[in-house]
Amino acid sequence: MDKKQILEFLNANPAFQLATADGNIPHVRTLMLHKADETGIYFMVGKFKDVYRQLSLNPNVELCFHTDNFQLRITGQVESLDKDLELKKEILSARPFMKPWIDNV
Repeated sequence: MDKKQILEFLNANPAFQLATADGNIPHVRTLMLHKADETGIYFMVGKFKDVYRQLSLNPNVELCFHTDNFQLRITGQVESLDKDLELKKEILSARPFMKPWIDNV
């Protein structure tokens, strides 16, 4: 797969598993992708969640996107975009149910 095909796959399959660590204990949970493009892979977690604390302490992650017959794993480091108000507005426009989370950020 080339980069364009990977981005298309991610956006077509927005539910993914995120693996983090809390000390030496791994944690995996399912999240929803906001978007994936040439600038990065975007998703949101609430500051009140354990996952936010885990990412703050250790930004190393693995993401797993899949369909019935294909799996794509991506390893990297997350970067907080807390101060990006335009991105928050974009996410809220796509997912209005997240308004309480954004209001508390």
